[in-house]
Amino acid sequence: MYERVLAIVPWSGAGTKADPKRAMFTPSPAQMSPTSRSGIIAFQCIPSDNGLLALCEYVAKDRAALNQILAAPSVKAFLKGRDKVEDIVAEFAKHSKNFDINRFGARVP
Repeated sequence: MYERVLAIVPWSGAGTKADPKRAMFTPSPAQMSPTSRSGIIAFQCIPSDNGLLALCEYVAKDRAALNQILAAPSVKAFLKGRDKVEDIVAEFAKHSKNFDINRFGARVP
């Protein structure tokens, strides 16, 4: 029903009210609309153990909304359903010692 990408991304934003610190590719609250089903419609991000990276899951109705993440050369991204769960867990565990994929994931409202 939805496309999901799990990715390890850097943080972006200046940390101000106008430009809050958030994971790269994460829409700002102003960009999110509960009535719209375009673009990224849900996400969850947790910080890496060293705090320099974000471990995220992005959800969209179609893959086109996630292509920018999948194509980014500096981002390690996995497409759920295409990539092996073992590969995702192994990569995320490099950045989060106690990472548990069963307790991780975005819920679509």
